[in-house]
Amino acid sequence: MLDRPPGNPRAGRSNCLQDLMFRRCRIGMHVAFNLVANRQTNHIGATLITATIRITAPESPNGEIVRVLRSLIEPTRVETGCISCDLYKDLHDPSIIVWVEEWKTQHDLERHLRSRQYKKILAAFDMSSSQPVMQFNTVVETKGMQLIEETLGANKQN
Repeated sequence: MLDRPPGNPRAGRSNCLQDLMFRRCRIGMHVAFNLVANRQTNHIGATLITATIRITAPESPNGEIVRVLRSLIEPTRVETGCISCDLYKDLHDPSIIVWVEEWKTQHDLERHLRSRQYKKILAAFDMSSSQPVMQFNTVVETKGMQLIEETLGANKQN
């Protein structure tokens, strides 16, 4: 299992998306250390819309929710404007499932939200044991390793 870097003040907590950003397990694939923010490098003025839905699945039908959502990943990925669509499970609490979509534009996301495909996704969310937590974020700028290099380079100069 991958863990957070040493000295992280939030180490030991598991019950939020920030936790999943450090410890992720792609369902049915492999464990990956992956920061969502590093997936896209936007050009100045470009936006990226992320849709994140956190689900608490009941123990018995947990497999059913995962099965349904896994079957909807590829059809979502081929929709116009979809950058990515992934399903994650919290390594410390397997009842927590997170569905993450990234869209090129607000228009692309809205078209997706009106689609028959999304109605199937919402039906899967209805199997959750509690109200799913939905969050839509507009990202104007994303930096990757260059931010770390710039920051560490600035520290060396001081």
